[in-house]
Amino acid sequence: MKTIITALLALSLVGCVSIPSARDLAQSGQWQELGLEDGQLGYTERSEAELSGLGSLESQALTQYRTGYEEGIKAFCRPDEAFFSGLSGRPYMNQCEGRPNAEEIVQSWEDGLNEYHKQEQFFFGGDTAM
Repeated sequence: MKTIITALLALSLVGCVSIPSARDLAQSGQWQELGLEDGQLGYTERSEAELSGLGSLESQALTQYRTGYEEGIKAFCRPDEAFFSGLSGRPYMNQCEGRPNAEEIVQSWEDGLNEYHKQEQFFFGGDTAM
C-alpha cells in the first residue's frame, strides 16, 4: 500500500513539470529543439506554413527545425521506441516509412499495441467503449 501511494505521489508531481509548448519554443528561437521534440514524439514534420504560424521564421529557422526533426525521428524510428509507442496506444502513421528497418519498426509497434489491448482488456473488461 505504501508503494502504491508513493508511486501515485510521484506521478502527480510529474504533472507539475512545465513543458514548453511549440509556440514557446518557436518564439524563443529554439527551432532545432522544436524539430527534435516533434521527431522524438513521432509527429509528422511541420510544413513551412505551420512553422511560420508559430513564430517569426527567420532564414536559418527552417534548416534548424529540419535538422532537429531528422535527429528526433531517427530516435523515434527504433524498434524499442516503436514498441513503447504502441504500448501507450499511440497510432503509427508511417513516420518511419523508407527507413532500412521499417518492417521491424512496424512489427514492434504492433507488438506494443497488442500488449496495450491486452492490458486494456484486463483492466476494463470486454467493452472498452465509453
